[in-house]
Formats: sequence, structure tokens, C-alpha cells
Amino acid sequence: MASQLMLIKSRRLLPKVVEETPLEEDPEQQLLDQLEEYRKFKLLSEKLGEQHNERANYFSKPKLDLVYEDVTLVQAKI
Repeated sequence: MASQLMLIKSRRLLPKVVEETPLEEDPEQQLLDQLEEYRKFKLLSEKLGEQHNERANYFSKPKLDLVYEDVTLVQAKI
């Protein structure tokens, strides 16, 4: 990111050349796109963190294995 900022700053400080390179991507726009994507992921992570904190307020019972030692199976008569 620092190198991209230096490139943007150097291009703004240097005098404009009449001939521009054809269809070169603007590093400033790339940086803005990256910052926008970072902002989206940060908001999403905050939302997921809030959901996690909300769910942490509820407790669930652990799964119980029902084992009966003294039970005998009786075959049904048809």
C-alpha cells in the first residue's frame, strides 16, 4: 500500500506529459477499490462478531446418550 501511495504522489507531483500511456490502469483507483473492499469485509466481520456475541448469551444442553442396562427387548407377536 505504501508503494502505491508513493506512486500516486509521484505522478501528481511530476509535470504532465502530453503523451499519455494508452489504457494504463490508474493506481489511485486500484487503491480506492482495495480500500472499499477492505471496508466491506470489516463491516461484515463486525456484523458476524455481533451475531457471535448474541448467540453466546444462549446455552444449550449437551447431547445425552440414553443407555439402559436393565432393559430387555420383547418381540411383538403378529
